[in-house]
Amino acid sequence: MESKLERLGFKGNLAWVLNEEGSGAKFYHSSVYYPDSRTNPQTLSGITIDPGVDLGNGDRYMIDDVLREYFNQGLLTGGEYSLIKSAVGKKKLGAIDWINTNEKFFKNKFLVPNDIALKMMGNYSADGYWKYLTDQVPELNSIIVPFMAIAVHTALLSFAYNYGASRVVQLTRYYLQTRDYNKIALIIGSIKHRCNALTERRKREADLINQAIKKMNDFKIVVDENINSMPLTTIPFNLKDEIYSMNFIPEIPKPELQL
Repeated sequence: MESKLERLGFKGNLAWVLNEEGSGAKFYHSSVYYPDSRTNPQTLSGITIDPGVDLGNGDRYMIDDVLREYFNQGLLTGGEYSLIKSAVGKKKLGAIDWINTNEKFFKNKFLVPNDIALKMMGNYSADGYWKYLTDQVPELNSIIVPFMAIAVHTALLSFAYNYGASRVVQLTRYYLQTRDYNKIALIIGSIKHRCNALTERRKREADLINQAIKKMNDFKIVVDENINSMPLTTIPFNLKDEIYSMNFIPEIPKPELQL
């Protein structure tokens, strides 16, 4: 069955994005976690559940849908459901205090399988990012060359899911409109983070586009489940710019004037 994300025009590889987000079930032995340092947090992150749903910052309706679906599927007991609901809206120090107190109730108990996390991402958590991107840059859904659509859609959804859709639009709109995919890859790959794992993720996103340009019809996306099992901080698509202090923003080259 076609996911909500696909109905919005997404042609990329969602499994690749899910893999980049990491798995709390694999890394923490629990699908509820705090995806930042508990002693020196760098973001306003909240408690997060697979697949990268930030309970502190995410859309409340989306969070309710995700938690209700997990409960209906038997992945959460009634008590676990109520306890996770109490984490909604908590950020940074409040979230850290919550996870320090309550993680023992979810360890080796609330574990979301990858196939279910993928469906949740496609139907609940990723569509808001993609809708924002395509509303702001409709050209994303009109990339004619199939291998470029796969690469660009995958890279930009991953980029937005972790970095914020508004920033992705700011950095890439002109080059999507002019179909300068080389420049998009250059911009993404130039971003440096305090967290090396995030810097490496930017390089992999950029490499998707570069490989599509190089290999063309022979381009294929391979999901390497051995990389990046640790969940990384997700930036909700509608947050303001203040929370991006952890990121280095590259200078955006100015478009050349047409004389």
